[in-house]
Amino acid sequence: MIRLRLGIAILTLFISACSTQTVNKESTGEGVQEKTEVIQDTQPTKVPVIDTKTTDLQTIQNTVQKIPSPNLDEVNNNRLQLLKDIRNDLASRLSQEIHYLKYRMKATNEAFDTRILSQLTDSMDEVKIKADIEALHDLKAQIKQEMTQLEQRIHQRKTSPEKADLIQIYLSESTVTDKNKTYKTLPLVGEWTRGESRTIHVKDRQLFNSQFSEDIMISFSEEYALIINEQKVMQVDLHSTKKSAPFNIKSLNKEADISGKIDYKIK
Repeated sequence: MIRLRLGIAILTLFISACSTQTVNKESTGEGVQEKTEVIQDTQPTKVPVIDTKTTDLQTIQNTVQKIPSPNLDEVNNNRLQLLKDIRNDLASRLSQEIHYLKYRMKATNEAFDTRILSQLTDSMDEVKIKADIEALHDLKAQIKQEMTQLEQRIHQRKTSPEKADLIQIYLSESTVTDKNKTYKTLPLVGEWTRGESRTIHVKDRQLFNSQFSEDIMISFSEEYALIINEQKVMQVDLHSTKKSAPFNIKSLNKEADISGKIDYKIK
């Protein structure tokens, strides 16, 4: 009897274990199946594989025609426009740098070959535009070299000045007039070295009653010219210790008129 009961108990445990193993396998199988489906969904669409040995020519042509291809004309046009934009932007920036330098250093026109800065034409192809960009980079390096040499000359004049290398400038009370207002600025006093250019923020003389101000760029060129806002107002006379001159110029943004008197004294 005891053996019989023991046998029934063992049989029950065996059946229970088999059931559990079957459920685990089914559950595991479902998990693998779901994971496989997710992976398959994330795989990119593949280009059809054609067996050229067994497939006829017409089928191959039909299959290839269904594969999307890029618009080569559009790609080429976009690349050409990008090169044009790079070329024009670089030419514009270099033109501004040369324009600024001509008020400081002498013989600017002879120092740089500016023909490359001419406006881009529609007839220029990609090869010509790339050649232009390379030439503009060479011009950029040349401008940088000229500016470095100019700064070295200015430093030399400050430390070991010769006659008229250093001058003291006095800008008397100036009048600024535009379409909306008229006001007088505070006087300006400063020292300039030959070849130097600085922009000064000049305020309205009514400091506590006005918010008006004006930027004035004063340059003392290497050719001894005094230039205000890119307009020559007088020439420094090497044989005269001091001198003065009236001026009537445009503001830097060309929206206002500025008038006054400038004095210099050779140090």
